[in-house]
Amino acid sequence: MAGVILVYFGYKAWSDPADRAGSIIVALIVLGVMVYYLGSAHVRRVAAAKGHSLALTSDAIVLHDGPTEHRIPYAAIEKLTIRKPLFGERWMSVKVREFGTERLYGYEGIDDLAISLASRLPRESVSGRVPSA
Repeated sequence: MAGVILVYFGYKAWSDPADRAGSIIVALIVLGVMVYYLGSAHVRRVAAAKGHSLALTSDAIVLHDGPTEHRIPYAAIEKLTIRKPLFGERWMSVKVREFGTERLYGYEGIDDLAISLASRLPRESVSGRVPSA
């Protein structure tokens, strides 16, 4: 929505020289609010990620979410999908029998975790862009 507003006021400033200053000021205010919102959302995500950790044991994935611990046995994993967007960090999606899909992202050393997890699962249950060792 903010992008549409920026385009509108940018076009208005370009096409109407009489109201150029007002349009530029409104566009800058909208841009400032957008940058503030995205920055604060990023800070919240980073703070939440610090309380999380992921470890691979001999028989399961262990997710630590603050004081709680969640184990996902390798035998219960139906599908592991590894994604690498054009911009950003790699993330994984694990489809677990009876629990649904769990998205794993934001962990330190995610490339090494993806390699290790992919090597512990059957080849046919792994898809996506597995990083090279």
